[in-house]
Amino acid sequence: VENRSLYYARLYLDLDGGIEEIERHLADPDDPVDTDDSRTGLALSVLGHLASYGRDDALALLRRYAT
Repeated sequence: VENRSLYYARLYLDLDGGIEEIERHLADPDDPVDTDDSRTGLALSVLGHLASYGRDDALALLRRYAT
């Protein structure tokens, strides 16, 4: 079972990491062209975990990405 996203989310929490790099990755110009979810799936999963832990910045980024 793949648990990388949970591990990364907990690491972000422990280090009080910002989500700027995740945001940059999701905003990459390749995103509309490369529709394979392997490019963004891990980042979105990490954001989902962070949002579930109360990170409002992660929730806001997920909402922006979805629209």
